[in-house]
Amino acid sequence: MLRLFFFEVFKLFRLRSVGLGLLSAFLLPFLWALAPGLKEVYGLVLASGWQVVALSLLAGMEFLFPFLVVMAASESLGSEVAQGTLKSLLLRPLSRTQLLLAKLLAVLLYPFVLLG
Repeated sequence: MLRLFFFEVFKLFRLRSVGLGLLSAFLLPFLWALAPGLKEVYGLVLASGWQVVALSLLAGMEFLFPFLVVMAASESLGSEVAQGTLKSLLLRPLSRTQLLLAKLLAVLLYPFVLLG
C-alpha cells in the first residue's frame, strides 16, 4: 500500500496542473506585495513583510488552493483514463478501495505542499 501511495504521489507531481499550481502558489506573495488597493479592500497598510504572506495565504485559502486541488485531482484521474493505464491499475491484485485510498491520500498531500 505504501509503495502504491509513493507511486501515486510521484505521478501526481509530474502533472502539468500541479506544476502550474505550485508556481502560482510561489508567485502569489510576490503579486500581493505589488497589489494596489490593499487599504481599501482589507483596511490595512503593510507595515511588515510578514503581512504579505498572511494576506496571500488568506486569499489563497479562500479560492485558489481549493481550485488547484480539485484541478489536480481531476487531472490525476483523467490522465489515467487518457493514457489507458487505469485498466492496468484495476487489473492488479489490489482492491479498488486501496487504489482509491492511495490516490486520495496523494491528492490530500498536495494542499500541504502548496502551503509549504
